Amino acid sequence: MPDESWTNTRPKITYFNDDVQGTGCITPAAVIGGLHVSNLKLSDMRLVVFGSGTAGIGIADQVRDAIAAESGKSKEEAAKQIYKPGLLLKSKGEDLSTGQGLFARDNHEWQGKDHGDLLSVIKEVKPHVLIGTSTEPKAFTEEVVKEMSK
Repeated sequence: MPDESWTNTRPKITYFNDDVQGTGCITPAAVIGGLHVSNLKLSDMRLVVFGSGTAGIGIADQVRDAIAAESGKSKEEAAKQIYKPGLLLKSKGEDLSTGQGLFARDNHEWQGKDHGDLLSVIKEVKPHVLIGTSTEPKAFTEEVVKEMSK
């Protein structure tokens, strides 16, 4: 009988995912630098990440962890400072990946509020930082940029 022990090694193998760890660890450095110039703390910042793929989730994870480390907040509390357009709502349940589920919002928070597009989320959240990781073309319109500058 052949030795199939190698099939059980995958969870034990260390790997590096460029989207998750690479982009995820570099972006918080830029965010922290920008906040320093603006005299804001991570614990006071609101962040919108446009894109819910591996890069967007990796960035959100790393920023969440940095907020928690700086402020002493739990990761769950720190995640409440991070928003995703087309908002990730808990009611989407199994349609959310594990990473997306960490940033899903309670439906009652957004009841009656428009959250289906980037501009609507920016108007509601009034973020300090906007990070784009989506491949959606022309998402950062002039109106989006003007709303962010407010």
